[in-house]
Amino acid sequence: MFEPKIDVQQAVAGLRKREKGLITYEKIMTSYKNTNLSNDMTFQRTFNGFYRIRRNEDWRKFYYENFEKWKNESTPTFPLILETLYRHTGRVECSFSSKMLATLCPDFP
Repeated sequence: MFEPKIDVQQAVAGLRKREKGLITYEKIMTSYKNTNLSNDMTFQRTFNGFYRIRRNEDWRKFYYENFEKWKNESTPTFPLILETLYRHTGRVECSFSSKMLATLCPDFP
C-alpha cells in the first residue's frame, strides 16, 4: 500500500501561501459592488495583481470603465465582453474577459 511522505512544514507553508490569495480573492469579491471600478485605483491594483493584468493604461482604463458599466447595467455575456475588448484593443482576451465575468457573476466558471 502506498503511504505518501508528507513534509508537514512544507504543507503548512503551502497553505499559508494559498491563504493570502484567498484573502485577496475575498476582498475583490466583496468590494467590487461598493466601489466605482472605473476610478478606484486601490481596487484596480488589487485586481491587476491578483489576476496578473499587465496591460497599458489605455487598455486598463477601457477594461475598468466597461467593468463598472456592466456591473450597474446588466449581466454581460462572455461573447459581449470578449468582442468589446477585441474591438477596442485588437486582442482576443479570453482570460481577462472570463475573470471579469466570473467577478460579476460568481456562479460562472
